[in-house]
Amino acid sequence: MQENKKEKPFSRIEAAVNYDAPSQIKKLLDELGLGMRKKYGQNFLVSPDARKKIAALFNVQAGAQAWEIGPGLGAMTLEALQMGLGLSVFEIDKGFTDFLKTSYGSLPNFHLFEGDFLKTWKNALASFGQPELVFGNLPYNIAAAIIAVLIENNARPQRMVFTIQKEVAQRICAKAGTKDYSSFSVLCQFVYKPKLAFNLPPGVFWPQPRVQSSVVSMDLMEDAPEPAASRAFSAFTRQCFSSRRKTLLNNLKAAGYEEAMFHKACAKLGIEKGIRAESISPSGLFALYTLLKQG
Repeated sequence: MQENKKEKPFSRIEAAVNYDAPSQIKKLLDELGLGMRKKYGQNFLVSPDARKKIAALFNVQAGAQAWEIGPGLGAMTLEALQMGLGLSVFEIDKGFTDFLKTSYGSLPNFHLFEGDFLKTWKNALASFGQPELVFGNLPYNIAAAIIAVLIENNARPQRMVFTIQKEVAQRICAKAGTKDYSSFSVLCQFVYKPKLAFNLPPGVFWPQPRVQSSVVSMDLMEDAPEPAASRAFSAFTRQCFSSRRKTLLNNLKAAGYEEAMFHKACAKLGIEKGIRAESISPSGLFALYTLLKQG
């Protein structure tokens, strides 16, 4: 009997909205008086196969606490709840929050936080503690800011799975010496092990985006540094990459570091004096940061 009770809410949701059919989603949006807002990067994932592939990356047990950023109408929300996850969702669009309340609000393992994730994540952390999983389809313009907030604070999950613009995925996973390698690459790889899981063609979304999308998984390193150390190191790496045309020395001199101290640290680490930041691995930059901090 208990199993049937769990299934009934999902059956009602599936009857209310067909997440696979753009025509049905459009009809529902019209009925609800909801419009698509470009600034929120709203594109619905209408491919059931793509949703299943993403959910297969979650790699958590039933009962695990998870956060979803930008659920929209709740297609991936349903996948997560069917897996038995305790789910906190963050939605900025008032029209979608009303729909999510109606569809999922009665479920005991569903919790909705209305507003900008960057302003509301602390409320979820205080209410339910650190999540084991964070996932979502992140808009291009704020994807890096969201990931940085998670890495640099006490909200770090063991695993993150994001659908993002391909260019952002390439920056996250880029290796030293490549054109996409940046301070953001260093931050991600300093704390997590990122992997580009697969690409998604525009046709799996409605409306179809004009950009290519990728799904990235990120696993927390066992020896990950504390968030405070990450914030300080992140500030240092931004200084290192402040001008890609300049050498590492010139960027750090502009940030107030002494040239003699820099040369001393480079000699100890075997780093060439005229090197640029994009040629040094995250571990190499952290070693340099540690020596410069010691003085």
